[in-house]
Amino acid sequence: MKISIIVPVYNAEKTLRTCLDSIVNRSFLDYEILLIDDGSTDGCGKICEQYASDNNRIRVFHQKNQGVSIARNVGIRNAKGDYIGFLDADDYLNCDLSCIFDLEGITDYDIIAFKLHTLHPDGRTFVHNDLRKFIGGGYSLIERENISLCLYFTSYFYRRDYLQNNNISFNSEYIFAEDDLFIMTALSKNPSIRYVDKDLYTYVQRVDSVIHNRGFEHKKKCLLSYISVVEDIKKMTYMPIHIRDIMDQYCKYNYLAHLRPLCVYSNLSMFEFRSLKKECREQRLLVSMKDMEKFNVKTPYKYLYYILQRYFLCYKMVCLVCNRKKRYKD
Repeated sequence: MKISIIVPVYNAEKTLRTCLDSIVNRSFLDYEILLIDDGSTDGCGKICEQYASDNNRIRVFHQKNQGVSIARNVGIRNAKGDYIGFLDADDYLNCDLSCIFDLEGITDYDIIAFKLHTLHPDGRTFVHNDLRKFIGGGYSLIERENISLCLYFTSYFYRRDYLQNNNISFNSEYIFAEDDLFIMTALSKNPSIRYVDKDLYTYVQRVDSVIHNRGFEHKKKCLLSYISVVEDIKKMTYMPIHIRDIMDQYCKYNYLAHLRPLCVYSNLSMFEFRSLKKECREQRLLVSMKDMEKFNVKTPYKYLYYILQRYFLCYKMVCLVCNRKKRYKD
């Protein structure tokens, strides 16, 4: 049995060595690493080649910059392992892969789940994907975990044959939420899943992440990506209706979660605010108070989200308060 770890690489020379060392400096040796250099303009290409020359378990693929989805798909197509895992170049593994793959009967499952924790810039950490000894099918997991099921696609290993036989890959048209669509598509086929209670993966949250970086139009595209995910979910007619409804709610919940930082900390102009509101209305994504109750949104945030979606003057007052608080904390 071999494990394929796919690492898309783009201008990550400061973190790439830490990422790779977290795999190669372990006792587990039945792996391969596929480094997909997505047109890096820093020293990543040389670092990739250096590690590949020192370790015959590492293969490097260089391509012009085409985005992380295409990079990951290159890895899926070229993987030779029985299972595929994904590791971003600024993240790292916390323990040896043997803590999962030495377990008896582990290879009987299409997907293997494990815990992941996020590391924030201020040093805080939060554990995610604690599935509490889950063993069962994808639909059972969706029903039990509700909208929190898809948060981190990197906290799973996927049987390679399962992905390839079901044509599961990343949608390269997305600049955001492509990982959510990937894991939802993977679960939509009702795979067999086993959860292992190991905190294997550290996800490093960056200040310059996609949703926080670049201008308003780019951020709006990120936000509205969830509309496209909702449309893609509607096409999955092979799923039971109640499973599709849960996924639909998840996407709308994430829309709300990204609406607040986009609006409040971007300090939108009246034109930008109205542009966002118009597009949301056209896409039927103005979430009602009743919908928010379904998502278990806390009461203060219900009114905040309602205001952010509709009223420019109230929105500007929210901005003023939030930005003052932010400056005070800084």
